[in-house]
Amino acid sequence: MKHPLVNESLRVPDLHVEATDHLTDALVASENRMLRRVELLSEVVFETDDSGALVFLNKAWTTITGHPVADCLGRRLHEFVLEDDRSRCERIITGALAEEGSSLRLLDARGGLIWMEISVSRTNDGGVVGALHNATRRKQSEDELAKLSLVASYTANMVMIADRDGLTEWVNQAFITHTGYTLADMRGKKPGSILQGPDTDRATVARISARLKEGVSCCEELINYTRQGKPYLISMQITPVRGAGGMIERFISIQTDVSEMRKTSLELEEAKKRAESANEAKTQVLATISHEMRTPLNAILGSTDLALEADGDAAVRRSHLTTIHENAGILLRFISDMLDVSKIEAGQFDLQLVSLSLRTSLEAVLTPLGARAAAKGLAFDLSFDESLPCWVMADPDRLRQIVVNLVENAIKFTDQGGLKVEVFRLEAGPAGGAGFGIRVIDTGIGIAPEDQSRIFLRFERGEVSKTRSKGGAGLGLSIVKSLVEALGGKISVKSSLGQGAEFSVVLPLVVAPDVVPTRDLHPPLRNHGSEVAEGIPSRILVAEDTNANFAIVEIFLQKAGHQVIRAVNGRDAVAGAKEVDLILMDVEMPDMDGLEATRLIRRAESEEGRAAVPILALTAHALQGYRERCLEAGCTGYLTKPVRRDRLIETVRAALSGRRSLPNPTGIRC
Repeated sequence: MKHPLVNESLRVPDLHVEATDHLTDALVASENRMLRRVELLSEVVFETDDSGALVFLNKAWTTITGHPVADCLGRRLHEFVLEDDRSRCERIITGALAEEGSSLRLLDARGGLIWMEISVSRTNDGGVVGALHNATRRKQSEDELAKLSLVASYTANMVMIADRDGLTEWVNQAFITHTGYTLADMRGKKPGSILQGPDTDRATVARISARLKEGVSCCEELINYTRQGKPYLISMQITPVRGAGGMIERFISIQTDVSEMRKTSLELEEAKKRAESANEAKTQVLATISHEMRTPLNAILGSTDLALEADGDAAVRRSHLTTIHENAGILLRFISDMLDVSKIEAGQFDLQLVSLSLRTSLEAVLTPLGARAAAKGLAFDLSFDESLPCWVMADPDRLRQIVVNLVENAIKFTDQGGLKVEVFRLEAGPAGGAGFGIRVIDTGIGIAPEDQSRIFLRFERGEVSKTRSKGGAGLGLSIVKSLVEALGGKISVKSSLGQGAEFSVVLPLVVAPDVVPTRDLHPPLRNHGSEVAEGIPSRILVAEDTNANFAIVEIFLQKAGHQVIRAVNGRDAVAGAKEVDLILMDVEMPDMDGLEATRLIRRAESEEGRAAVPILALTAHALQGYRERCLEAGCTGYLTKPVRRDRLIETVRAALSGRRSLPNPTGIRC
């Protein structure tokens, strides 16, 4: 039962009012919440009415532009825009211009420029709701990047610009040309993910990363790779670029390809090392040459002094003279080896293959060497393969050099036991056909394995502490190797320290035709008084300006029965040429040298119709090419100093008998 005082007609409107109040409160609360959120945004939010007047601006407007919101409401947005952008602003607001990528330049309260990106949406009442995003910093960054890019585009160095996260923003044309990667390939990517490869040093990469995280510049060298996979070495400097607030905004990397420079540097370093090594070798060679020349010279000079002081004691004087003779031979042998080295280096020594008796010739060479071994208390044995042919074609001088060097080397380095020389036949020689070999085996100090490849090099010897006491310049085996190879053969060695050594030479075997041999390997000495008995004593003009050299030649010739006349220069030789049977012409003389004198003599003989007198060049020059100069000037033959008596007399006799092709024209061998 209802209370009588309750008015039913009044209750329903009260409920509606209450509901409306609640809804209004909710809407207000929602609007307040929305407003608070809008006010908290960092972007400017604005609204206009249908006339374009601003009816709402959030606090970000004042924060960014400095203009108070209250002063701006009722005004149009374009009033705050730079004049050049106002028409575009109106078109954006009215919807006549698409908003994509739209940006405006606004002026702040102090007249400063602000870049704003704008987006708008129309409302139902004809106005617009929009947002303005402050893009000033980004725009400044883009402008700075554009300026940097402009500068970097004109440099030959590779330039890369990356953002604060290390992602590529820009590369210059030099980078594109060098690597093959375009800006599109690199943009937004870590450079290392594209450029680095298998040989890139990871420790260097880690070091670069650590430095960049610290915000400091770094300079490193790193291997990168082109698009084609070709590695290149770069010298790279990476510098952080900071903004107004001190925060890093990007990194600039300047890179230079130093591959060729490094290669050149390495080549220069290697060249420097080779030069230093060559200089050291040169110093060692000069020291060796000095030692090898001064040692016998010391003995020669010392023995000469002692011989001069030996008053009337013939035995003592003879002993000193023997020492002089022996050391002079040593010195001459060294000079001969040096000349052979020069000829070998220039490829200018001749091979003369003639028919000879291999066994007879080798025995003639080895007999005196066997006597030297016996004098040292060493056993000496020679074995000869009986299946070898009697006559062969060989170069007697070169074969003699090979044998003498090998055997003398064995005698030098053997103090106990002995040595053995084996001459054997090979069915398959070094050239594919038949061959023969010479094996020299000794019981000497031996050669360490690590030294066996060096002993055939010039001026090289085995382990110094073991070989120094034996002397020698380290030329013999080098010459042997060169001669063996020139003859188409091979040389090898087997040895170990303390166990002796075995040297083997193998050469092609060429059987000589069945004729009288051309030469023997070691011809017997002549009786130098026989020229008189043969009826050819002669008047010989010796053109020599040095008294000592003339005296020696004079005595040699007089003992052979010849009459000697002297000329002290080329002019005297020309004047006396008509009166003699032969001229020994020194090449180096004052006033007029021997070659000029020879040319004048030949010209006079031709003009007067006289027979050509034999002229033998007499010179200290023994290098390849000098003999040819003498022959071109008109000389009959060529002798080198020091003149050995046997060679002098043999050459003179051959020239007097009309032979123009003289055996062993260098005449420098002992």
